[in-house]
Amino acid sequence: MKKILFIVAVICVLIFVVLKQKDRLGFTPEAQQTSQESSAEQDENSLSAAIQLNAQWEETFDKTGKFPDRQDPAFHTKFVELLAFISPRSPSYAAAQALREKFEVRQKKINNILAAQRRDAIKADSEGRVRVANTFEETFLKKGLDVSITVSGRKNTTLEISYVLMNRPLVYKITNEFGFLERAWNLGFEKVILSNGYGLYTNRWVYEVPKSWLIQPY
Repeated sequence: MKKILFIVAVICVLIFVVLKQKDRLGFTPEAQQTSQESSAEQDENSLSAAIQLNAQWEETFDKTGKFPDRQDPAFHTKFVELLAFISPRSPSYAAAQALREKFEVRQKKINNILAAQRRDAIKADSEGRVRVANTFEETFLKKGLDVSITVSGRKNTTLEISYVLMNRPLVYKITNEFGFLERAWNLGFEKVILSNGYGLYTNRWVYEVPKSWLIQPY
């Protein structure tokens, strides 16, 4: 692993140097040839490192659905980008593109798993929803609005906002123009209650998360 990380670091430096060289004016033919040779070597090193990484993921993720031990999945993403850097004029291009296709197919699966993990983490973050409610309430109070915001229910998934001036036009704006409900659902809330008081004759507007809603992690 340390060897691969070192190779990647070297590759990144080489990419930076080569791009800087190409941006300079007044290349001599000798300098251009040197740059091309350096670029070809860089591409070969990139391809070699990608082949090693691909072998690790084939033996783990492709067979078991589990990530390689002690490896950040973001590392895989970086190699998708790295392979895309290889020029069509490079001798390594054909092999790199074939390997890149494998990486991209796998990357879609990785992204789906990571998104599902983030959604599960959001759903389980009961204390996080308490902090959100407290922040909302404090924001309103600082603006001089006497708004009470509370959470309740299993894992604090019910959000209730009480404001004495809450009425139909305001509710409409909150739910249709501000994108508030969508944000609440993406924070793991499953029910939002808007009300204008606490007594028997309180008006309440209740909204529940759509059954088909899929949390979009920020």
